Amino acid sequence: MSYRVMLVPMNGSETDAPALRMGLALAAEFNGHVDALCITPRPEDGLPVLAKGLPESTIEEMTRIARAALDARRKSARYAFDRSVLSLTGITADGQPGLAGPSASWRELHGSADTLLPREGRKSDLILLDHTTAPAQRTLIEATLLSAGRPVLLVPPSAAPAPVGRSVAIGWNGGVEAARAVGASLPFLQRADSVFVLTANPSKVDEHGSAGVERYLAWHGVAAKIVAVHPGIDDVGTALIRRAGDLGADFLVMGAYGYSRMREAVFGGVTRCMLQTPKMPLLLAH
Repeated sequence: MSYRVMLVPMNGSETDAPALRMGLALAAEFNGHVDALCITPRPEDGLPVLAKGLPESTIEEMTRIARAALDARRKSARYAFDRSVLSLTGITADGQPGLAGPSASWRELHGSADTLLPREGRKSDLILLDHTTAPAQRTLIEATLLSAGRPVLLVPPSAAPAPVGRSVAIGWNGGVEAARAVGASLPFLQRADSVFVLTANPSKVDEHGSAGVERYLAWHGVAAKIVAVHPGIDDVGTALIRRAGDLGADFLVMGAYGYSRMREAVFGGVTRCMLQTPKMPLLLAH
């Protein structure tokens, strides 16, 4: 199992860099392909509701200004992509299926990123997103987690491009989402130097099947160690992050529990904590 196709959305902001750098590094390591996707909103979609009552000439001018700003961000994203690819040895630009060796290509779409990214993400093995707490990015992360059906790797601004995942911590609670996350992270787990299975309720290890997941990973050549986490006065999410850091982990794997209600994403407490705390690369599966 490997990551052959990795989707990296870009929008021309400074936060594009960490996910793109890591995607290219992983492409080089896994002999994969980075599908860089720039989704540009339609200018008219960004106009305030009150603009509909303004004179037509004013609306046209507002649309022109919005279009110019969006075009500038698109060009900035393309420049950053070209510069990053050219700076690396062995990455083929505009790679096509069947090409030997790591590659990257650029695509553009117009519309809502919250709608288009999950749709496009279904045709990839891994989606890389910059892990920031900005409202727009948080909404995009939530929409992608709930609707793409693919694992999402959140890359914090401080993340080094490579190597990553040499020491991996798995947040395990025996749930469906956690099982999917473990399966989706096997390429990382199989080449990690150390893997820890963290369970936040040690009195229910058998119920959560921690021993079972340890055996499952062994069948895949992964020597994992079960580690009990005692939250104490902390919430479980904070306790997991702290314990992972104490163990020297540089990569965290978890299931993302959540659902959509009236166009609003509703996540469980642990998932919500992780989304609010961009400490280390975080692989989530829903």
